[in-house]
Amino acid sequence: MQTLTESFNEIAVRQGETFAIQLRNVASTGYSWSLESKSDGVKALGRGLSEPFDYKKHGCGGGPAEVFTFVASNAGEVTIEATCSRSWAPSEDDQKIVFKAIVS
Repeated sequence: MQTLTESFNEIAVRQGETFAIQLRNVASTGYSWSLESKSDGVKALGRGLSEPFDYKKHGCGGGPAEVFTFVASNAGEVTIEATCSRSWAPSEDDQKIVFKAIVS
């Protein structure tokens, strides 16, 4: 399964293939990631962590990466926008990352 990150943000996949978007964990800051696609070219399968939390490894305020899993469902170019925000106080300054999947 291919994985997109902040520095690797575009892939080509075939219909039926799964792929993931991995983002740094920001939960301890009060922020969280939300992902949105305005296309029906992909279907969200789930959200989880890249590994179990381990205080000795991740320390205070750290944590494993968040992983969002998708399946490519329809051919075309799909844009997925990730926004890092506080749900109770969204701002124009919230970080946004755009990911692209070319589905064939």
